[in-house]
Amino acid sequence: MAYNGMNLSNVKLINRSGILRLLNDHGSLSRKDIAEQLGLTPAAVTQICSELLTQGIICETGEAPEENRAGRKKILLQINYAYSYVISVCIEEAETNLALCTLKGENLKNLSLPTQTGIPPEAFLENISDEIKNLISQSGLKKNSFLGIGVSVPGTVNSETGQSIHAYRIWDSCVDVRAILTERTGLPVALENNVVAFSEAELMFGSGKKENRLLFVKWGPGVGAALSGSQNLPSAKISKSIEIGHIITDCGGALCRCGKRGCLETKVSTHALANLVKEKWSKAKGRDIRAGNISTWISEDDAELDFILSESIKELSKAVVNAAVLFEPDKIVVYGKLFGIPKVHKIFLEQCREMDGRIDDGIIISSPLAQSLNHIGAAAIAVNKFLR
Repeated sequence: MAYNGMNLSNVKLINRSGILRLLNDHGSLSRKDIAEQLGLTPAAVTQICSELLTQGIICETGEAPEENRAGRKKILLQINYAYSYVISVCIEEAETNLALCTLKGENLKNLSLPTQTGIPPEAFLENISDEIKNLISQSGLKKNSFLGIGVSVPGTVNSETGQSIHAYRIWDSCVDVRAILTERTGLPVALENNVVAFSEAELMFGSGKKENRLLFVKWGPGVGAALSGSQNLPSAKISKSIEIGHIITDCGGALCRCGKRGCLETKVSTHALANLVKEKWSKAKGRDIRAGNISTWISEDDAELDFILSESIKELSKAVVNAAVLFEPDKIVVYGKLFGIPKVHKIFLEQCREMDGRIDDGIIISSPLAQSLNHIGAAAIAVNKFLR
C-alpha cells in the first residue's frame, strides 16, 4: 500500500533512481546484488533493468568472477555513460560558466561570459540561451543527444518551480529561470542553489560515494553550506541548503546583503576580509587591497596580517564547529576561493581543532572536485534530475 500520495508509478521511479544511484556509486553489479542492497524483489529489479537496457541507459559487461559456483552465472550491469550528455550553467557573481558535460561530469567543451547584472535578468538569460545553442552547434551533436540543462545560482531558489528567489549580488527579484531557458532552448531545465548543486556533485562523483552524511562549506565572496544524507535507502541521498553565511554573529553589526545586520558573511567574505585588512593592517596604506585580488596579498608572511585574519576567520570556525555539533556529519567537505589559499586554510583548521578536539584532518577534507567548480555542480543537478 502506498502512503502520502505515493502510487505504483512513484514507487517504480524511486526504485529506478535507486538502481542508477547504486550503479553510479559501486560500478558494475549483478541484478541479485542490486536486489539485496536495495531490499527489492529480484522480479522488480529484473523488470526495471530490462527497461533500462532497452533504453540504452545501462549495459551488460559480462559475467561476474566467482569461485567454483554451480548454477546460473551473475551478469554484471553498469551505467552506459555514453548514453547522453548534459549542459551545465553555473551563474556566479562575476562570471557565468557554460559547459557540455558527460554523464560522469566530465567537461568536454565550455565557455565563460561576464554575469551581466546591469541588464534585466530575462535579457541575460536570453543571452545564455543563445550561447547554449551555439555550444551545442559547435559540438556537432544533435539537440536530442542532451538530457537537459542544469543551472546553479547563489542564494535562495525554488527547485520545484525552477525559480531563483534571490540571487545575492546578481538579481534581487524572483526570476523564472527554468521557464525562460526552456522556452529559448527547447530543453528541460533543472535549477538549484550553487552549494546544494556542488554537494550533489560530491555525492555523485566524489567522496559522497562512500560517505553517508556530509556537511559542505563553500567560502569565497559568500559563505554557503549544505547537508547531505540518506532517506530510507543508502542509494537515496539528498542535499539541503543551510544558510550558514546568514546566521547572526554580531548583533547590530554591519548590514548584510540579505538585509539583516551582523551576519557571518559581513565578517568573513572576501569583501569583508579586504575591508578589514585595509582598515587594520599598517602595511595596507597605498596598496591595492581588494576582494578581487585577495590571493596576491593575503598569503604574505606577516604576523600582523595573520593576527587580523585569525580574529576574523574565528567566526567561520565557530559556525562550522557548531554546525558539526548540530548535524553530526561523517565528513566536513570544504571548497571555494579562500579555502584554496594554504595559509587561510591552515588558520581555519587550527581554530576548528582548538574549539573541538575531535576535529582532525580526517574529518575536515578538501573537496576532490574543487578544480571542477565551474561546471560540476550544475552538471550533477541535470544528471540527477533527468537520468531516471
